[in-house]
Amino acid sequence: MQRAPVTVEELLLEKAIKDECQWENLPRRLQQTVPSKEEWISRTIEYCVKKRLQWNSCLARKFCKESEYYENMMRYLRKNLALFPYHLVDYVCRVMRLSPFRYYCDMLFEVMKNEQPYDSIPNFSAADALRLTGIGRNEFIDIMNKCRSKVLLRFFLYVNVIDGGQWRKAKNPPYDAALKHHGTAVLHKLVMAVVKKSANTICMPDI
Repeated sequence: MQRAPVTVEELLLEKAIKDECQWENLPRRLQQTVPSKEEWISRTIEYCVKKRLQWNSCLARKFCKESEYYENMMRYLRKNLALFPYHLVDYVCRVMRLSPFRYYCDMLFEVMKNEQPYDSIPNFSAADALRLTGIGRNEFIDIMNKCRSKVLLRFFLYVNVIDGGQWRKAKNPPYDAALKHHGTAVLHKLVMAVVKKSANTICMPDI
């Protein structure tokens, strides 16, 4: 949920962006808050991205390319586990080749990989993800339990090797990286598998 402006400077900044003012034409008070043209460009793009504005109808179009703008936006949305931007579906789906289904699969995968709780996903995003993928709280917990017992213990928490009956930290970086990569792949398979099957019939992918 976006934080409402609480200061006069923020209100002036928002109005200037909506009016598509250039830095040179900003009120003196606002120029003191945004002392350089580079910072004005950065603040403008950040504002437009957070408001999920269309590139061709906001001031950001004068400061960055369309592809760069939408890539920044999708990174911001993924980082904040935000709702898919359906009003931008023409560009996101047609040009970026990112469907709502894929967006939520990737979101769920990242949340699980980082071992974040299901409640870390905002309610609207969680509801939309459930509608499109079939993965809700119970399915999420089921996948995480399977991963913790069969994958995460081996691939995500510590990468160990047996040495004379004792566990020790792996000292081979390529081997360590390969195991982590394989564990990540298995987790991704689980996320995709539960979309196709119910939680009661899901099987652990071969590793």
